[in-house]
Amino acid sequence: MQPVFLLDLLRELKLGLNPIHTALETSGYGDPGVFKPAVELADLTLFDLKLTDPAAHRKYTGADNRLILRNFEVLKASGKPFTARMPLIPGVNDTKEHFTATAELLGEVKDRVNVEILSYNPLAGAKYTAVGLDFEPEYDEYAPVICHIGLLEEAGILVRVL
Repeated sequence: MQPVFLLDLLRELKLGLNPIHTALETSGYGDPGVFKPAVELADLTLFDLKLTDPAAHRKYTGADNRLILRNFEVLKASGKPFTARMPLIPGVNDTKEHFTATAELLGEVKDRVNVEILSYNPLAGAKYTAVGLDFEPEYDEYAPVICHIGLLEEAGILVRVL
């Protein structure tokens, strides 16, 4: 939302006698011309991998995921360690297909990535009400989430469930 400020801030935090460690938390949905220098300037990037399937991504978020996956490739090519975060939603992205696709995306960088599995928060609907929207999910938000971490671990990827 504020790319000039972001890049200026990251640069300023690197200057001086006591540089400050920086972390970039992102969905990856942003201008590649800003994303790449932000990743280069940040010490750590936390990147949300919500959905790998383009049709499902479009259905549940209203946006295409090509830009996100393109920026994810930029992150992987950066050579820097990073954290891939997987916020799970019951019946949406807690599938074997999503975990398998994620393992494939991360396989070549498994030596410098760790994955954080984030459990679904059923209180998320309150955020909609706060901005005057109705929360009518197409899934059972109280269903148990299925976590296929074995598919990531079999690929040699470090996983933590938070």
